[in-house]
Amino acid sequence: MFFLLAGCQSTPPNSEVVPPETIQVLINGQPVKAEDTLNLLPLLRLSQEQLDTLQQLTFRLKSPVDLRPLLFLGYAQDVTISGSGPPVRIGTVVPVSKSGGWPEIQFFKRQEGYAPHLPLFLEAGREITLTLSFQQHIQKPTPRAIGLMSPAYLNRYANRGFSHFANGIFQGMIWVLILYHLLLFLSVREASYLWYCAYMVCISALTLGDVGYWQRGLFQNTPLLGWHLFQLIQYITGIMTLVFMRSFVDLKRLDPRLDRTVQWFILGNLAVLALVALWYFPTRDGRG
Repeated sequence: MFFLLAGCQSTPPNSEVVPPETIQVLINGQPVKAEDTLNLLPLLRLSQEQLDTLQQLTFRLKSPVDLRPLLFLGYAQDVTISGSGPPVRIGTVVPVSKSGGWPEIQFFKRQEGYAPHLPLFLEAGREITLTLSFQQHIQKPTPRAIGLMSPAYLNRYANRGFSHFANGIFQGMIWVLILYHLLLFLSVREASYLWYCAYMVCISALTLGDVGYWQRGLFQNTPLLGWHLFQLIQYITGIMTLVFMRSFVDLKRLDPRLDRTVQWFILGNLAVLALVALWYFPTRDGRG
């Protein structure tokens, strides 16, 4: 988990000068001081299990100097934060158009979407009371966190430019392979090349979802749909691996009996996928 707090932005006269990146706050009246990051969980006397099942949490924050921390809540699905101004919603399945936080691709965890965070302003000597109201839209536990981080820490470790560059290079390599094998299929009409293209399209979609681009791009205002499709793509990618390999080695000619077994296995997986979908849509239970 990532927890942190900001260095001072401005220091009132006669106040103690806090070095940059130093966290110095009072949590429910208890003074704490740390560098870079601050995990509030032990200070609030909560276990991870308790935090993951809470519906509401209230605590007080106070700083001796002006601070501009980011409140980080891990992968909580939907949280309404009040007490620092107008109520704000952030969460992994909150549409960007309704979110007041800063969703970041770099704070992404597989299957849960991007981890958002909310900028706060702690005025020197003024205590604020924050109330967090949690909602769970998918019946699948998502690990929450509660902490403070500094914008400088985020900028230091997010590596936005490198992340976009590396992902761009990787996607470029995938699509070069797709186009090359598509041309081969058009030339020789060999089905295994077409199945390979379909398999690599699944890999492209899966890796884009794995680093949060679906959530930030195509599904930024329908993140629940993006989450469900990401689950589906994971399953389909596994099936496509078998379909492509079966065609590539010409298993029907090589070993007809094994080919029939693989065929039934693929059909069985598709049947399971259909059953899980039928179970999911009325229950919205993402554990399937």
